[in-house]
Amino acid sequence: MVWLGILNYGWVEWSTICKYRKSKRASSAKLALRFKKRWCYHGVFSLKVEGHPQWVLSGPMAGFVFEPP
Repeated sequence: MVWLGILNYGWVEWSTICKYRKSKRASSAKLALRFKKRWCYHGVFSLKVEGHPQWVLSGPMAGFVFEPP
């Protein structure tokens, strides 16, 4: 549930970019670059495939971040 809640922020940001592209706003390219840096970094949340995000819905494995060494 937490993982999908985090991804929801990415989905909202991506939908904003799509709206800006349809209206041909100049800021859509800047937002798309920021999206790629934020949500596609090392493929943790999503991967950019043919210009669209492919979301990682499964979340990280146990111990990925939260478990001390």
